[in-house]
Amino acid sequence: MSLKPDDPYGWNDLACVLVLVGQPGEAVPAFERALALKPAFPEAHTNFGNALRDLGRLEEAIGHHRRAVELDPAYPEGHNNLGVALAQAGRSQESLAHFEQSLAARPGDAATYDNLGNALRDLGRFEEAIARHQEALRLKPSMAEAHANLGRTVFAAGRASAALPHFARALELKPSLHSFRANYASALVSAGRGEEGFAQLQRAVQLAPESAEAHANFGSALAQRGQIEDAITHFRLAVERAPGFGGAHENLGTALATLRRWAAARESFETAVRLNPDSPLARVQLAITLVNEGRLADSVPHFETALRLQPGSAELHDNFGQVLRALGRNRDAFEHMEEAARLRWEKR
Repeated sequence: MSLKPDDPYGWNDLACVLVLVGQPGEAVPAFERALALKPAFPEAHTNFGNALRDLGRLEEAIGHHRRAVELDPAYPEGHNNLGVALAQAGRSQESLAHFEQSLAARPGDAATYDNLGNALRDLGRFEEAIARHQEALRLKPSMAEAHANLGRTVFAAGRASAALPHFARALELKPSLHSFRANYASALVSAGRGEEGFAQLQRAVQLAPESAEAHANFGSALAQRGQIEDAITHFRLAVERAPGFGGAHENLGTALATLRRWAAARESFETAVRLNPDSPLARVQLAITLVNEGRLADSVPHFETALRLQPGSAELHDNFGQVLRALGRNRDAFEHMEEAARLRWEKR
């Protein structure tokens, strides 16, 4: 790059190489330099959007993908990538139009059909989703991701046994597809083959020891078996590998709380809340841990936030009411206990 410091294409290429070798964070300045030199560069915008998505910066990613298709409305890769980012951000309905626009410009693209199937599954439109995954496989029978996603959709539709061959085929084609082993394991458990499911999660850790997701999934399986110390080991490995993995911090805190290691559990839940302030589970668990440490007053704001997120939880109202009563706030305590009783009555 020192030979052509003002070449936007060179900066874009350098950034793409950094992403390819697993360094999306290091690619950010190179993408920024490419776009500073050439703002109307749709390929750089969509490549930058993909890197930002890998970093979990979804809204920024969506912004760059939108700019790519504004610059080139017939850019199929831009529409596909915008659809993926929108779906990841929980906006699957909005993503559908972009997948359709991508397919209109590039009708034979298996990956886009597969992505469309994923979005339809997220919307609960299972049969339509299955048809899109099947079309992806008609176009590209050896596409492991499409086999795995078809398995996920069939499983989500309530057909665990029918999903198993699709997961098995995906892993046969691509044994390194570790992110789907948890789905395969869940389907095996639902089909009454729990030991095989456990073995799949164990295998994922063996094949991908640096994968935070693999350790977190195996930790959850160990915790369900009552092997709490072993679960803690794997949850710790998960958060070491991915410090921003909020769910792993929550799971670690829950395992530590099971063993009544309140101070360590609180630290994990505090990290989970910092990473995801709107996680009701993390808020509730942090509040309960503070109560067990004797810090009732400190638990109050976390109960309040949890109730804002889950106002219909009778158990949460009841727990908060008991804390308020212990703090001498009897009127407030009565209101929450009364609401808990009302919610339980309505669910009868």
